[in-house]
Amino acid sequence: MMRGAYPYDPTMAYRPARTRPGPWTQHAKCVGSNPDLFYPGRGDNRTVHAAKTICHACPVRSECADHALTNGEKYGVWGGLSELDRRRVRGHKRWVA
Repeated sequence: MMRGAYPYDPTMAYRPARTRPGPWTQHAKCVGSNPDLFYPGRGDNRTVHAAKTICHACPVRSECADHALTNGEKYGVWGGLSELDRRRVRGHKRWVA
């Protein structure tokens, strides 16, 4: 299967373990978008910015970001947070705790 061949649906995205996203995903702005937009290649800042733009207008942005942080999502843009953003948040939480 080619990436980007089907519209993006976060409820169907591969989940390595832990929990799958909840019913909030039905209201996500990314539903129906090209998944390549939310899983850009390394250093593809233009695509990351485009994904974050969609996330910033999303009504379930905080639920999405919380899911990614709680479940250790390593890849993609979730709730307006890139992979680097999430690493920084996790590092800050460890440092503060």
